[in-house]
Amino acid sequence: MNAFNNLSNEEYTEEFNRVRDEGKVEFITFHPSYSYEEFIEGITVDTESESLKSGNLGYVLKEGIFKKICKRALAAVIGMSINEANEKKWIKVYNEYLTRKDEADFTDATKFVLIIDEINRGDMAKIFGELITLLETDKRLKAENELIVTLPASGDFFGVPPNIYIIATMNTADRSIALLDVALRRRFGFIEMNPDYEVLEKECIAKNKDNLEKEGIYELMVNSKESIKIINERISGDKAIGRDRQIGHSFFFNVSSKTELLLVWKYEILPLLEEYCYSNYTKINNILFEKEDTKWINEAEGIKYLNIDNLDKMIKEINESRK
Repeated sequence: MNAFNNLSNEEYTEEFNRVRDEGKVEFITFHPSYSYEEFIEGITVDTESESLKSGNLGYVLKEGIFKKICKRALAAVIGMSINEANEKKWIKVYNEYLTRKDEADFTDATKFVLIIDEINRGDMAKIFGELITLLETDKRLKAENELIVTLPASGDFFGVPPNIYIIATMNTADRSIALLDVALRRRFGFIEMNPDYEVLEKECIAKNKDNLEKEGIYELMVNSKESIKIINERISGDKAIGRDRQIGHSFFFNVSSKTELLLVWKYEILPLLEEYCYSNYTKINNILFEKEDTKWINEAEGIKYLNIDNLDKMIKEINESRK
């Protein structure tokens, strides 16, 4: 783990692309219309069919992304290559596993990872179907209470290998969508990811110090980081808003000029605070400056007063409000 902690964003990206290209990692994003057929298996239009060229639709049973990566994970434990597994259907790999089940050892087997972004945007019960139970540690292949199901479309016997891991992200601040249902939630561990000011300092400010100094905004970026910390402390302390609505560090990642920094503050961060506070400008000013009324943001003009010439003054005033 310590080795990964020392990687830069570029090195993380390079490593991720490498293992994804090898087939050990898959990445998907859930959305409201994402389905069981895409995730596990389903009948879909055969886009490679010759009959399609003549205007006749053909249909084919296709494996979904979860079934595919489970197939690779199972293949790894019996010495089958990822490329070979990709060429075979699940049931072929599974039957070969059964013939060698006694000698199959998942302890040191290659690990495979499925990353699901925005997991709570999908309909979990619809997407996972009967496989929710199979995610449990003691229900996986060769586990104490191993559970095998029969998939409805293909009739395949299916179980989840213990060397497959699911990492999912969800934005708890988005209250327009449902949180995970209890049945699925208890099958995951949860790690809260708060704004990381060290990442902002290292990957955005320190790494680009020369360019930021050239543009004359290095100190302004440093002060913006401190301002966000102050704002987030006040957001976290407000029970009506809550810590899950803190301002993220990624707002500043692509800032390379004062104009871009102004745009982030004026058209992203301050409007976000307006939404959080339901345009209660007294509350917004208290979060920003610990004052009930200021020229920076008010009911009469909103955020019109803020411009490129006084941006540094507003940030300074936020930081001084902590003293």
